[in-house]
Amino acid sequence: MDLDFRLEDVDEDLIAIIDFMGMNLFIEFCEKFGGERLYFPCKNSILRPSRNRQIEKLYNGYNHKYLAREFGISVTQVKNILKNAKRN
Repeated sequence: MDLDFRLEDVDEDLIAIIDFMGMNLFIEFCEKFGGERLYFPCKNSILRPSRNRQIEKLYNGYNHKYLAREFGISVTQVKNILKNAKRN
């Protein structure tokens, strides 16, 4: 059955998602996850564990300021990341 599905058939909040993934993939997505409440975390929170591992790997005992500049965070954040890594 060939349905006449149009962009005006969905809430305008979803149009950016349809533009990003395409109509066919959006319909598949709705088949799989339709009716669910979904939360999409921001990119930084997904990448944070990887960033922290990289900071741990690059740390040489003296380069707090360099790492802070390199990763766009504060020296205090670098120290906290390293302190938490020691606990784990």
